[in-house]
Amino acid sequence: MDQKELKDYCTSLVSLSTLEDCKIVIEKFSRFLMVVVNKHHYEDIHKQSEADLKVILQMLLSKTLYINQLLDGIDYKCDDFVSCKLGEDCYGHETFALNRIIDPTIVAMQVRAVFEMLCTFEIIYCVPDTDEKKDIIYYLFQNEGLRYQSRLYSGVTDSKLIEQKDEEQKQIDENVSFIKSTQVYKELSLENQKKIDKILNGKGYRANIQEKNVETGISWENIPELFNLKHSLLDNIYTHFSTYAHPSYISVRNYGVMFDVENPKFLEFAKMEIMFCVTLLSIFIGDYMKVFPAVKEIYLTMDTEDQIILNFYNKMFRGDDYSYSEAWKSLDD
Repeated sequence: MDQKELKDYCTSLVSLSTLEDCKIVIEKFSRFLMVVVNKHHYEDIHKQSEADLKVILQMLLSKTLYINQLLDGIDYKCDDFVSCKLGEDCYGHETFALNRIIDPTIVAMQVRAVFEMLCTFEIIYCVPDTDEKKDIIYYLFQNEGLRYQSRLYSGVTDSKLIEQKDEEQKQIDENVSFIKSTQVYKELSLENQKKIDKILNGKGYRANIQEKNVETGISWENIPELFNLKHSLLDNIYTHFSTYAHPSYISVRNYGVMFDVENPKFLEFAKMEIMFCVTLLSIFIGDYMKVFPAVKEIYLTMDTEDQIILNFYNKMFRGDDYSYSEAWKSLDD
């Protein structure tokens, strides 16, 4: 396509003005993730944290596919209980039908999972400025999961489960020893070492070690600032997701007015969730390629329009310095 056609095509899609646009854009992200999962899966890895990151990529792919499927919506039809007893030809026969709808609260719940996966990826693999710091946060992440799972072993008598429990406790202890043996930990002040020790004795991994200062207990809401996702349109994004992940009063109230026939607000709501989703995916892809530079070569084999669309939201919300493609320059006059 010529420059005008390219510009019109990309501008139309990235605006996400229709559900069909949303599905096309999500499909482009899904296709890229699928190709990367298959081509990148067998590349050499040097440590367990890299293997786990590839699993995170696979999890993100499946969530993206499910989100796109949710945009197909649902409908439903059934007979009244009495009608079933009377038979179809009886006077009392009545059928109830639900017109096709999208439940955007479910979409929001799934996009929240994408948000949390992006934040976890960023705080372990991208925010720390040295490999040793990345290892520390990764082992804190691993320990939190193993400690949480240990609750399931309470009162178990099965020998295999007891063996698994012992192996996981051994891994926890080894992680603690590793962290305390690092130069980063040793050079921390006693006050900052105690912050790490508190996590090691309890739970948590959302920490940030910059120079010789340790910040722990970072909230989901504040993690985006650490990877420069600061934009008024995305303020309080996690609060928004959490509102619909729980049966809050606001979620009940909004759901009650979402499916008005004259003003179907669920359509606009769903498109907004997809805008959040593709923004998170766009950022993930760019920063994932920094961890695994070979993936950039896969990205560059895409058509120009697809490169532009995948990079667009990352570039828009984080600025030109975070752009991972020059393809957008094809739109300039």
